[in-house]
Amino acid sequence: GGYYFENGWDAWISGGTNSKRLKTGYSPEGSYSIQLKGNDSEGSAMTSPIYDLSKFDTIVIEFKLRTINCNAQDGFSFRYYNGKNWITVQQFIFKQDFNNSLNYTKKIILNGYLYDKSQFRFQANANNPNTQIYIDAITI
Repeated sequence: GGYYFENGWDAWISGGTNSKRLKTGYSPEGSYSIQLKGNDSEGSAMTSPIYDLSKFDTIVIEFKLRTINCNAQDGFSFRYYNGKNWITVQQFIFKQDFNNSLNYTKKIILNGYLYDKSQFRFQANANNPNTQIYIDAITI
């Protein structure tokens, strides 16, 4: 699937008030992207639709990223739901994995047994209330 958020949430789900689809000059691709803020667990997250991935051994997830106002210890995580539990696959930390005001393309590869009720989640982990994480152009 390809998700660019130009015409809505593209079947992704907002976790709450700290997860918004916005038209800004910060979008890494196109005009719209998803902005994640805060550190409010699911309220600072966006969650994919459910996928049947049981036929696959490997899945590649690629997405575009841009951040504004991140400070030390701010970041976000990419999580995978296997039908029973959410597993943190990768954490992205400011200054280690990205810097502010730059566009990035990130790739995550999942190997092994994948499940028939799989989901993905991007979740902000930002202590600074002014942190803005923009996720866009997700391909699976």
